[in-house]
Amino acid sequence: MKPSPLKHTLAILRHTIGPDMTQKEMARLVKRSPVTIQKIELCKLPLAESLGGEIAMRTGVNFEWLMKNDISAPILDARHKPYTRETFERCQSINPKDPNLLFLSYFDVPAIIAACVMNITRGALSALAANEVGAVDLFGYRITKAIGEVVEPMDGFEDLLEKWGHRLNEAVSSNDAGNNCYQLVAQILSDCSHATNKIIESKSGRSLPKRKPQLLDGMPAQDARKPRRGR
Repeated sequence: MKPSPLKHTLAILRHTIGPDMTQKEMARLVKRSPVTIQKIELCKLPLAESLGGEIAMRTGVNFEWLMKNDISAPILDARHKPYTRETFERCQSINPKDPNLLFLSYFDVPAIIAACVMNITRGALSALAANEVGAVDLFGYRITKAIGEVVEPMDGFEDLLEKWGHRLNEAVSSNDAGNNCYQLVAQILSDCSHATNKIIESKSGRSLPKRKPQLLDGMPAQDARKPRRGR
């Protein structure tokens, strides 16, 4: 099979990894046919998000860079740093079923939550724009449908969703709706963190480390609630 020209980010990814990452080897890595890889690289077949996600997970390349298909943009890894052959090799050395990996991923939870909040904010701004043109119902339908297509069922999630929905109804009907909604957001983030910890603990078979109290205005959290006495 002839080497494909660098018309697609997938081809650039293979080229960056090295000459041993042939189209056949990439196909084996992501459990697809070599013909599929070839057609994508020749821009004869669009790269599906599901396949793009598999490639990103198996190689450590940045998913957004891969899917955007801007061949003039520098290739990046999952942490938005330059992607190299070493990135790929490190990714291959990790077993996705290794409980230690799950344990270490606990420390990425704050970054994951931050990314989620960023996208939620983006959705909120989009909802405002939809409201301007009278398309709120359509927006809500599309968001709900999209979430249902990409989110896997999680034990206890429906109960959390019902609790959040009940609290949201209470918040918006209260005299201090703004403040109560902000408190609900804090509760949701806390519930998400707790649920994530439980998943990692159950899969790793060990308890997660207790975090040190965070500082508030330069003081330990336990002292920040107490007024300072004069000397």
